[in-house]
Amino acid sequence: NKLTPNITESRDEILRQSLVQARLELTRELGKDPGQWQWGKLHRLILEHPVLGGESMPGAVRWLVNEGPFDVPGGSAIVNANGWNASLGYEVTAGPSMRMVVDLGNLDGSTWINSTGVSGHPADARYSDQVEDWVSGKQRPWPFSEDAVRAQELASGKPLVGLKADGGAAIVTEQAVVSRKDAGLTEIVPPSGSVFLNFPIAATEPTSGDHDRARKIAKSVGKLLGSSDGRRGLSAAAFRAPDGGALADGRGVGKIASITVSDQSALSTALKQYALLALPTRALAVVDVSGSMAFDAGGRTRMALTIKASETGIGLFPDNSQVGLWAFSTNLDGKRDYSPLLPIKRLNADVDGTTQRARLVQKIRALKPKVGGSTGLYDTTLAAFREVRKTYDPKAINSVILLTDGANEDPGSISLKELIAALKKSQDPTKPVVIVTIGITEDADAKVLKAISDATGGSSYIARDPADIPTVFLTALQNRAR
Repeated sequence: NKLTPNITESRDEILRQSLVQARLELTRELGKDPGQWQWGKLHRLILEHPVLGGESMPGAVRWLVNEGPFDVPGGSAIVNANGWNASLGYEVTAGPSMRMVVDLGNLDGSTWINSTGVSGHPADARYSDQVEDWVSGKQRPWPFSEDAVRAQELASGKPLVGLKADGGAAIVTEQAVVSRKDAGLTEIVPPSGSVFLNFPIAATEPTSGDHDRARKIAKSVGKLLGSSDGRRGLSAAAFRAPDGGALADGRGVGKIASITVSDQSALSTALKQYALLALPTRALAVVDVSGSMAFDAGGRTRMALTIKASETGIGLFPDNSQVGLWAFSTNLDGKRDYSPLLPIKRLNADVDGTTQRARLVQKIRALKPKVGGSTGLYDTTLAAFREVRKTYDPKAINSVILLTDGANEDPGSISLKELIAALKKSQDPTKPVVIVTIGITEDADAKVLKAISDATGGSSYIARDPADIPTVFLTALQNRAR
């Protein structure tokens, strides 16, 4: 050990130290229960766009173009070569952009998979449609002969050529219509017209370095596209001129009216709301199990009503939602006020032969108030916030959903002022994590819960009447992002 120059350790001592340090690090990163340890929780991958995906770009842009994080298997020196650098951490630093298996005796039997998709446009359905298969190690058919390609295209039911077979319909660009005239399809344009797609030229080089050079190149490209040769080339590729006139030689769908938006602010608001609604949920549900949760609430205990509301809420989340579960009181897990019950996973993820959704329901139904337990609100809130932030997913709404019927009763915890300061300091505008608080009955400290939510841009709700607990819970879920 170079750190102890005056001591010569034996082989056994070095091995012992290594094992102890490894155990401590795994416990710190993955928790005390080795049964919950998984390599993928440490070995994570973010597919970062080489131009627009870096830290210098706005968070909204990174969210649009980057994919992940993903829990992945593999390592540096094995067939599944998702490499990592032990001196930097466990994150994937290199991996195969494509895997393919070529059957030289039957080329139509070959397979392949791309790490992202076959499109470079973030809004295209093919931009990242292969990621999940790539992560899980699956391959896709890779037909070679024309007949096999046609058969695969028809079997998928998605490309244009497959539409005629089943009498389907699809919204496509004019370029797609022109390129697949052989598909035997009928083009229809709404009588009111259509929106025209714009393709602006943007210099994405940072202001430092070659920004001026990039701007000059962008202007040159624009000038070239605007020339007579450029316009002919664009027309040949089925792109209309800036005036929106019909393509030459009767190609395309002919003359159509252009639909424009008069109120750009309304459009911007609608797009933001749509983007928000399109994001899946990623939430850590934190449930109070202090002794007061056993109190009567209209013929049933507060705990029973909370369990019922939680079960209903879990049923509303789609399969692509990611949800985990903690319980909290005081000294619930040794000296800790909180106890992690299930890590955050997709609801359709396999967990010990069942799904994460089913396991959540089982764990929720098993919640019981701790006799004599108080409410360790502040330490638990900060720990839950940091847990969600540590494993942040840019493709989801990341949140903590906290349910409690009381105020902080842990004299040894941080203060409210310290909690609020820590939440604000830890919050990253490019990686927002919101805390949604739900107070159960009048005993909940409404003012404190609102302050906690406000510190992260979240929302706070109080179910003053026990009968309102399920309704308030569902309202909170619907407004989880604000």
